[in-house]
Amino acid sequence: MGLKATGSSNPASRPRLRRPGRFPIAVAVIVLIAIAGTAGWLLTRSSAPVGPSYQPQVRQYYIASDPIVWNYSPSGLNELTGVPLGSPGKDIYVVTGSKDLANLTPKIYPMETFLKCIYRQYTDATFSTLVERSTSQAYLGLDGPVIYTAVGDTIRIEFRNNCSFPTSLRALGVTANATSGGTSYNGSSTGPGAAVAPGGTWNYSWQVTPSAGPGATDPSSVMWLYTDGAAPVNGTDTGMFGAIIVTSAAYANPNGTPDDVSANLVIVLGQLDESQSPYFAYNLAHYVPDNFSLTEGFVRYAINGYNYGNMPMIALNNGEHVRWYVANVGGATAVPFWGGNPLVYRGANVASAGLLPGTSTQLDMWSNNTGIWLLDSNDPGDLTGGMEARYTVLPGAVTALAPVGDAASALPIARPFPAVVPPALLRPIP
Repeated sequence: MGLKATGSSNPASRPRLRRPGRFPIAVAVIVLIAIAGTAGWLLTRSSAPVGPSYQPQVRQYYIASDPIVWNYSPSGLNELTGVPLGSPGKDIYVVTGSKDLANLTPKIYPMETFLKCIYRQYTDATFSTLVERSTSQAYLGLDGPVIYTAVGDTIRIEFRNNCSFPTSLRALGVTANATSGGTSYNGSSTGPGAAVAPGGTWNYSWQVTPSAGPGATDPSSVMWLYTDGAAPVNGTDTGMFGAIIVTSAAYANPNGTPDDVSANLVIVLGQLDESQSPYFAYNLAHYVPDNFSLTEGFVRYAINGYNYGNMPMIALNNGEHVRWYVANVGGATAVPFWGGNPLVYRGANVASAGLLPGTSTQLDMWSNNTGIWLLDSNDPGDLTGGMEARYTVLPGAVTALAPVGDAASALPIARPFPAVVPPALLRPIP
């Protein structure tokens, strides 16, 4: 059957069809590649909002390193199995043990609760009133306060060390001035801010330059860690770590959070070695809280400081678009995995992400599958050690955005955020 042109089937009346040459084909391929690349980019970043340009701000925080009493498994149960920790043949890393220090062997550590040092936020420079966490933020556990900022901002932190050994603050990926690096090394000029003495204070100033913000394939906000720089390895094992969320100025709310997600969720995984904590000898000698023992060394495999499903469950509403920020402060690779609801990572649909020690990333989720789901590390050693938690997606459509920077809601939690250590425990480390 002939092609019709100008309403006629007569070949003589047909217009001559030009055969495509190589150049138009090449152009078409380039266009298709460009469209595909743009489509992939759009999976992670929506169109820029229309509105006034962001005005850079100075964001002032008051943060202290505080001693606290912490329990990795406050329920005493493996919440994923319902079995008490220490049951015969269960939970390889936790068994019943003696409190008698004479019975200690190199692989038996009679501790479930520990004296630790963590970052906490205060309302002002008196450091007398804590900024209380909401119920939906209780899952953050050991994590320090989440610092929200945008490209162009300046972060200023008045810092106090309430622990009994030198501590500091250092930001990974955010530019510090000459006295705010928080780490001492040959050629540095950080002065006392590199290791703030017990009872001392220091003012840190960090510039949020474009290099700290989202890259071309990132979503509208990215995560950086802040940790202790006075003793970086010992500091993270002791509990000193937190998140800085940097948002592109084009997507930033006035409080620094991204405006294209309904909740920002921070997850810090780590193999925390209690034998590296400055409080290790003190814990062995003075703090014997219960009848559990840790075997196979002194490592606690934790998510935000919780293990064996003890982290308060994060609850999302069906249909929400949320962003997960994940980091690894341990000494080995972690592989965070989310059951039930796939995520988007740089344009690809994924269920997990591999994280080297000291690294962080961010993934977007559309919570469209209701139920209770696993959140753990798929590394076999991490699973054996209890690096497991859960999150839930509640039924029903979203009716409104969650409070900015907060989870939509949360299940009741069985314990409050840990109290400050009693003064009697604050004597010098032996």
